[in-house]
Amino acid sequence: MGDWYLARLPVDYLDILMIVKRASQIAEKINPALFRAFMIIGFLTGIFIASLSASAASSQPTSKPQQNFLIALVENAQDENSPVLAIWLAATYLEVGEVSWMPIYPQPLGQGKDLFAESHDPILISPQNLDVWLSHDLLRDQGMWWDEIIVLDRIALATLTNIIPSDNSSHSASTWTEPQTALYQQVQLIQQFCEQSAVFNNPSVLDQFLLLISNPSKLHTTLSSFEFITLWDKLASRQFELSCNHPWAD
Repeated sequence: MGDWYLARLPVDYLDILMIVKRASQIAEKINPALFRAFMIIGFLTGIFIASLSASAASSQPTSKPQQNFLIALVENAQDENSPVLAIWLAATYLEVGEVSWMPIYPQPLGQGKDLFAESHDPILISPQNLDVWLSHDLLRDQGMWWDEIIVLDRIALATLTNIIPSDNSSHSASTWTEPQTALYQQVQLIQQFCEQSAVFNNPSVLDQFLLLISNPSKLHTTLSSFEFITLWDKLASRQFELSCNHPWAD
């Protein structure tokens, strides 16, 4: 087999044939028939191994670029029935640092039936039972999906907003009596979080988050500490530079 033919083969097969060619110099002196059989077996074996490698590579699951987080704010995470203050869906693309925010509660005017866009009775829910969110009227009919859920209360939110230098980080408007004012304040808070997210690029801030995650009296989540650190590392690789958008408001 000439060198011109070797040059036309794929790299994976070429490496195998070069090894076979060197070994064949000895085999050729012993028995020409054995030499030819050795070459054929070696070549077919190389094809088989390369095919298995390609098959294994193609069968590996691809990472999903989008990861959705359901983020809910309640009055008190310890209460059996706590008023819901806010629910947002954050569709994240952490590899590129993009977050799309969609308000679920309170609802913007002109979307859906406006049931929770105007004054209404408080919505009570059990913060500790994360499964109840799947069947709740607020979420059941909206066709949304999420990978993880984070439920925090006012005290936990205050801990986080204190990290961001801001004069307007309070959540003072009542969601059920002034839903549109509350929604406006929430949008402002999200924008402040995104614009100043670089302040989170600090190991001490990570410690504060981990303390919150380990404190069920203030925060409940499906994320483990290990999973949270993994997410944190993805954001840290971008120095916590985030780009936030609000498709619902466009």
